[in-house]
Amino acid sequence: KSKSEPLAIGGYTPLEKVYEFSPIPKEMSPDEKAFVLGAQANLWTEYIPNFKRLEYMAYPRAIALSQVLWSSNKPDYSAFLSTLITKHFPLLDKLNVNYSKSVLKPTNRTIRINNGIELNSQGLEIKNGQLYKSTNSLSIFRTKRKVKAVQYSSSSNNALNPNEENVTITNHLGLGAKINYVTKPSPNYNESDVILVDGQYGSRPWKSNEWIGFDTDTVIIEIDLGKPTKIREIELSFLQDEGSWIHTPKMMSVEIISPKNRNGFGQGCGSSNDGYATCPEKWQFELKSKAEKLRITINGIGEIPIGFPGAGNTPWIFMDEIMIK
Repeated sequence: KSKSEPLAIGGYTPLEKVYEFSPIPKEMSPDEKAFVLGAQANLWTEYIPNFKRLEYMAYPRAIALSQVLWSSNKPDYSAFLSTLITKHFPLLDKLNVNYSKSVLKPTNRTIRINNGIELNSQGLEIKNGQLYKSTNSLSIFRTKRKVKAVQYSSSSNNALNPNEENVTITNHLGLGAKINYVTKPSPNYNESDVILVDGQYGSRPWKSNEWIGFDTDTVIIEIDLGKPTKIREIELSFLQDEGSWIHTPKMMSVEIISPKNRNGFGQGCGSSNDGYATCPEKWQFELKSKAEKLRITINGIGEIPIGFPGAGNTPWIFMDEIMIK
């Protein structure tokens, strides 16, 4: 999804997820299914300032849900998209509805390759009234040099969606490196382990697919660089969102593992007079050493302090990138 999508309560809901919805659980017997009369779709307006934004958030999701609820055997998603874009979009244009065209934006996916990452982009375009998929890819190999911006789009000539999607990659020595989660992330916030070494920072307001989330107070991560590598600095990036029970950690240590050496460095965050201080979202360690593997131990604040949402509970720890320079 695009980082340009507006803030929404509960996070971003893509059109395909709406289309996959079924109001009838698979566990229901045929007799029980007869009691399901339908479904509803709530649209909360806390973050919706006007009617035009409301239209944007409702359409074409409302069309997707209608197709789901009115069909006993709904068409597959590709067939639905073809009808949506070639039939429904022109009608919405005629009615002057401010609907979302985000489904036409390229979907960017990052995968790990040997010594780097590959960015894959898939988009949609219309040719002669027919819907086609367009793909694009770019490989970036790890280096000390920074790549300021990588830009690609499904089709620069797509009249329905002429805008390109921009992806900014900060290259570093750990780009695409192998990661071992000694502490397992929450399955709800673990779309891909390459997120922590893809050279991309998470956006704010935060989107769940850009972060790795842990619901434990201690997190241990190992990074395998594949060979002894001279490291000058390591930077770890976190999220602070008290309303979502997400807090930055209070202490961290980095252990360097190489064939001839094994040592570590620690760092902590001080407390204010009331016993709690917001620690920084970015932590930096000057290593100036060779390492083949790094073992990172992260310690949270223990429990959420009184006066904050979720007080007394273990806070979440969210990470979006580990930069190795």
